[in-house]
Amino acid sequence: MPVKRDLDQYECRHGLGYTSIMAERNGIRAIQLAFVPLAFDGEVHQAKLLNTSAQAKKIKLFPFVKFCFRNAYNDMTNFQRNLNTGEVEVQGSVIYHTTEYRELRNHYAFFSANHPLAGFDTDREAFLGSITDWISPR
Repeated sequence: MPVKRDLDQYECRHGLGYTSIMAERNGIRAIQLAFVPLAFDGEVHQAKLLNTSAQAKKIKLFPFVKFCFRNAYNDMTNFQRNLNTGEVEVQGSVIYHTTEYRELRNHYAFFSANHPLAGFDTDREAFLGSITDWISPR
């Protein structure tokens, strides 16, 4: 419930190496499967959206990621270092984050979608708004 809305249905399942979350509201069912494949240094997410109503609906999907490379607490609080050591590059439907700082040289991560992007933003404030947070985006 990242945006604090009452749901018609909710289910969360954890298994060996995966988590599946299903939520339904107003005739739209969203299912997210997250897992880490064996011998792969990354996390994979699969999202499915289903219209469970008899009405035609227009749906927009906004995937997002918050990169965390070192220590999660430091990443959330040491903005001086994070804003000066990371670089973001977008190529097609992939967002790359690279680090060129001391012992972290040549560290990188990426976020990719398997569909063309209609747009992207790599600025938290532009995505969430200036006086909001992850729990209540604008």
